[in-house]
Amino acid sequence: MAKNCIIEKSVLRQRQIEDGFLELMQINCYEDISITSLCRYLDLPYRTFFRYFEDKNDLLDSMLNHTFQDFAAMGAVNEGDFLRQFTFWYEKRNLLDALCKSNLQSKLYDYCVSYMNPAEAEQLLTAETKELNALNEVCLFAASAFASLIIAWHADGFKKTPNQIAHIYYHMMTTPLFKPM
Repeated sequence: MAKNCIIEKSVLRQRQIEDGFLELMQINCYEDISITSLCRYLDLPYRTFFRYFEDKNDLLDSMLNHTFQDFAAMGAVNEGDFLRQFTFWYEKRNLLDALCKSNLQSKLYDYCVSYMNPAEAEQLLTAETKELNALNEVCLFAASAFASLIIAWHADGFKKTPNQIAHIYYHMMTTPLFKPM
């Protein structure tokens, strides 16, 4: 597990390593990057890497965790909030490029699910789903839908604006799946 840095200098060094790793992931697939090549790329002593991370997987998880911490701090309960969130991901397209290049889109799903805020999901519940007491299922659905939409949007080359994607997601989350007969 990555070191939880609290001293500003350490936080900056950890982020520098994460940023360098992301740069390399845009050039090479995840599997092809070694800790040695990363240290060489960053002109970083090999031992310094291990002050912050256990291994390459730990580094990837730390990078994604920090990204999702920033993302989760935004919160979202309405279409305007979703616009901010999709704008965030548009600005993080280099991370999406790197994850897709290495076939690591499943990491995006994992983190979307783990960072989904149940309070936000509850605000999206329709009367129909509230009756089913389906908060966990709605959280899972909303997080999976969000990740799927981001990945599809990325694969489409971001042809739609963040505003258009936010509208699609908001409509998806607030429209009942089934109409009463």
